[in-house]
Amino acid sequence: TPAFADGYWVMYDYNRGYANDLEASGIMDLFRIPKPSYYFYQSQRDADIPNGKPMIYIANRWTKESPRDIRIFSNCDEVELFLNGKSLGIQ
Repeated sequence: TPAFADGYWVMYDYNRGYANDLEASGIMDLFRIPKPSYYFYQSQRDADIPNGKPMIYIANRWTKESPRDIRIFSNCDEVELFLNGKSLGIQ
């Protein structure tokens, strides 16, 4: 199927109405801003098919509390990560 994210409950988070908290099971938040899972599914699309395009997303918030291991979603064969102009490696 050309559809993806079939396993997700909904596309967007939503206010349930019967509870004070949000239902946060979507791949986009209440304001339609994509979450990292949105980019994960986007990375599963082939960049070489008609209407396909290469994509890359760094799934890290870049804060003091962020993990040192960086997760990158991409549909490219390899990516190179740079920090302040210095290559941190190609994978």
